[in-house]
Amino acid sequence: MDDVLVAVGASTLEAIRSIDGGKNWTTSALFAGSTLYGCARGPLADQVCVAVGLGGSIWRSANAGLNWSSVASPTALALLCVTLCEGAMLAGGINGILIRNTNNGAAPWAIIAVGGLVANINAISGFGSIVVLVTDGGGIYRSLDTGLTWEQMVSPTNLNLYCVTGSTSGRWTAAGRGGVIVQSLDGGIN
Repeated sequence: MDDVLVAVGASTLEAIRSIDGGKNWTTSALFAGSTLYGCARGPLADQVCVAVGLGGSIWRSANAGLNWSSVASPTALALLCVTLCEGAMLAGGINGILIRNTNNGAAPWAIIAVGGLVANINAISGFGSIVVLVTDGGGIYRSLDTGLTWEQMVSPTNLNLYCVTGSTSGRWTAAGRGGVIVQSLDGGIN
């Protein structure tokens, strides 16, 4: 069977789900007017999905995006992104808000401090125990302990970064405003 794919978006879009690798899509859920910006698969046999959005909203599915329920959030700030890393999920958003969960996306979620960060966290990506987040103004932060502590890395740009991803080789790639692409070939150090 092909991969199950899940996508979320504006409250009028709801959630959509494909059980055939993206060939066909169907609406899978209503989110009571929530606008959602990020979605990630969780650790439970790839069946858990977590979506985040406006007003700090968190939605969770335990059956690969078929049914969803709201989860209590520790913030009312908009959450823009969410990721899975080794044993945890993290979500980031406006004004540097970062929340972390070790309960497969179910409550409780806790606020994590990222020393002095006030820029919007636009994207976050985890690979194993390493997590990298990118911000407005070209900020790049790295955690080596699944998001518990953070270090600001030297960034070669001051342009907003909007996406980031890691790989098994230790390469991290971020992209952003004006087509800027930033890469690290050493696990996010440089």
